[in-house]
Amino acid sequence: MFLNLAVNGVMLGSLYGLIAMGFILIFKATGVFNLAQGELVMIGGFFFWWSLSILGLSPVLAVLLALVFATLLAVGIEKFTMRPLIGEPVLSVVMMTMAISMILRGGSLIIWNPDVKSCPSIFPQNYITLGSVSIAPYLLAGFLLSLLMLLFFWLFFAYTQLGLKMRCVSDNQVGAQSIGISISRIMTATWIISCSAATLGAIIFVSGIGTVSVDLAEVALKAFAVGLLAGLESLPGALIAGAIVGVGEILASFYIDPLVGGGMGELFPFLVMMAILMIRPHGLFGLKKIERV
Repeated sequence: MFLNLAVNGVMLGSLYGLIAMGFILIFKATGVFNLAQGELVMIGGFFFWWSLSILGLSPVLAVLLALVFATLLAVGIEKFTMRPLIGEPVLSVVMMTMAISMILRGGSLIIWNPDVKSCPSIFPQNYITLGSVSIAPYLLAGFLLSLLMLLFFWLFFAYTQLGLKMRCVSDNQVGAQSIGISISRIMTATWIISCSAATLGAIIFVSGIGTVSVDLAEVALKAFAVGLLAGLESLPGALIAGAIVGVGEILASFYIDPLVGGGMGELFPFLVMMAILMIRPHGLFGLKKIERV
């Protein structure tokens, strides 16, 4: 039983890690903690549901159309809200991401209303059994997708011109701009990748639970805990931190919830977040910055 719970916890945590990768990218590129990541996940889930259930597209076309919508949203957010704030105080940019999150949530309530909507799953319903371990197909798909995204990011940042430019911008925006790198283009690419990661994570979750609503944004709150545990510096660290949070959440739900009446599984990621902020604020894989004065 323990092994089964631990494996499923790792699978679940990999989805948190996938979403965490999105705002780690934005943090590395801009130094700003994106408070709208949860709403990007929620919007991605609604895009997918609308494409699959309302338009009646095939699963493949629904996924592709959801990613197209996510790309357009990312371009709009960067161009009309983030770009005018280049060079402005970090607090102003953080508050802008908060405003974006409220607008996206409010707009979703207006367009799609607060009702929970049923969404067909694009994965088989029968569990995959490997010895004593039973895995939901959507969790396995999310785990494999997270590994593929990690491999993609490694190849992208190591071997592509755009990826190398993004690394340069993340190290020093002023220096990158001085050698002719377009900061606005890099920021647009960063937001597109972040929104795409959020949408892919949303598609897996929506297919797994079979519903979509504005509450889907709460998934990213656990991804925030994963990002803080990882340290907002390391993309591989996001998957490791996700595994820690996912396993802890599953074990707490199974072993502790019956003793306390429930709630520990949902609470565990935020206990981890509080602990890491108090004990190791730069996270497990983050860099401790030392400034001379």
